[in-house]
Amino acid sequence: MPVAPRSSKGWVLCADILGFKNEMTGDKTSIKKKLKQLETLWTASSSSISGTSILVSDSLFIHWPCATDETAEVSKQFTLARGDVRNLLDRFCSYGFFLRGSIAYGDVIMSSSMWAGAALFRAHTLESSVINAPLVVMPENECARISREALSEVPSNDLTTKEGGILRFRVILPRKLDDFEMRLSERYDLLRVHGPADAARKINNALTALREIRRPI
Repeated sequence: MPVAPRSSKGWVLCADILGFKNEMTGDKTSIKKKLKQLETLWTASSSSISGTSILVSDSLFIHWPCATDETAEVSKQFTLARGDVRNLLDRFCSYGFFLRGSIAYGDVIMSSSMWAGAALFRAHTLESSVINAPLVVMPENECARISREALSEVPSNDLTTKEGGILRFRVILPRKLDDFEMRLSERYDLLRVHGPADAARKINNALTALREIRRPI
């Protein structure tokens, strides 16, 4: 029986698995193997996520509801969301997958077959049309309800958008940052020789951002 749509304020992540469509090449056996690998990865990952999650093809969505609009509650749920995202980045990276995504705060409407709402639309627009690197970010204008303490470990950086502009984002970093950067570098070395060239550019954008974030002040 269909579940009636319900509305809830909270944090929402919209993310895409970078290069997944390019991975779906080769014979049927190879494609099935890659899909099974992703299914196994997602099953293991989603079981430890504190929010409600769904994977659709190469896109994943997670919602962390907030009981109130108060700073303490919004900050608490943001900290949970950040922890879940960091774990996801590590897990996907270990399988050779990189996530490009954005999180936003606001209304999310969910039913058994559909997600909608202003926060989801903002996150999806940023992920699909603005962000040009395999990173999970949050625009500075989404930070107003988060306490200074909760934001203290989320570095900010100016990123080049798909249209060549500049926007400042908070970047959610993986726990195993050295390993993440090493794997990104290996993928970049491969892509800049064999292509696709656009994928190499996205990886390079991420590496540039990470180097700027890690640069001593």
